[in-house]
This record gives sequence, structure tokens and C-alpha cells, in this order.
Amino acid sequence: MPKDDPVLGIDTNLIHYNEISVFGCFASNLQHYHQALEMVSRDDLPWDRFLTHRFKLQDMVKAYAVVEAGQGIKAVIDCE
Repeated sequence: MPKDDPVLGIDTNLIHYNEISVFGCFASNLQHYHQALEMVSRDDLPWDRFLTHRFKLQDMVKAYAVVEAGQGIKAVIDCE
């Protein structure tokens, strides 16, 4: 959820009359981020297997189009 627009417009009748429960959650905490950073720095995490697209800087427009289309898992723009 975006920090600058956290209010959602939802039909509360659906929740109330259909007896739907709505919960917010976030699966990661600060310790998880520290563990992931350690794994990457030790090269224990095969992070390159998650990269689905790699673009040169001059192909940035194409890179954004791929990301906006929801294709792949992770795209990288090589600035060299």
C-alpha cells in the first residue's frame, strides 16, 4: 500500500453481510532484511537466478515497458 495514499475505497457491505474478515500483514521484518543482505554479501544467495531481464542504459524505455507490463520477476538496468 502506498504511504501517501493508504485509504482504500471498499464496499463495507460486502465485508459485513458476507462476514468477510480483512487482515493486513507483512511477511518480512528487519531481521529478514539483515539475513538476506548477509547471504548476498557472502554469495550464499543465488540472486542472479531471480533476474529475468537485463537492459543497457540506452534501452531504459524498453526496460520500463517490460516492468509496467508485469513481465518477469526482476529487471536490471546496467549503467556501465
